Amino acid sequence: MLPLSQYFRCVSMMLTKLSHQFPLAEAIFVSQINKSRQIITSL
Repeated sequence: MLPLSQYFRCVSMMLTKLSHQFPLAEAIFVSQINKSRQIITSL
């Protein structure tokens, strides 16, 4: 299993590629990351 920071870095890299094509996808994705970060910090 990947370390979490590495996972987020990988995902954000994929997102930057995507966001050049789909700006909306970026907005959705960022809100997803914020949600998961809140879950992680609340653990």
